[in-house]
Amino acid sequence: QLACPLDLGCHSVGDDLPKAIVKRFVGEQLEAGLLNQFKTAHEYHADLLHEAFKGVGWSFDTALRVLVPRRQYLREIADVYARKHGESLTDRLKSEVSLFEGDLKKLLLGLFGL
Repeated sequence: QLACPLDLGCHSVGDDLPKAIVKRFVGEQLEAGLLNQFKTAHEYHADLLHEAFKGVGWSFDTALRVLVPRRQYLREIADVYARKHGESLTDRLKSEVSLFEGDLKKLLLGLFGL
């Protein structure tokens, strides 16, 4: 039996991994949920950041949730991000933060370890 990741919530109910995945996801979500189980942590976080940058604007909350608690792994996440998405994570973050000015910009750059 495979161990179940904490974010699927199966530890509290005693489900095994396949049952927990099917309960948690449907359709395209099921496919994405399955694929995410086979990524390294750095790949998963690089992909979350890539999704956060898509479209008009960016998901500031996602970037904060991914990067701030994982600052010690920023180099590894950035390497995976560059390899998978063809651009520098540092350059992308600086570009997104460039919309801000003054102390707020300095704070954000510091939070993201830039």
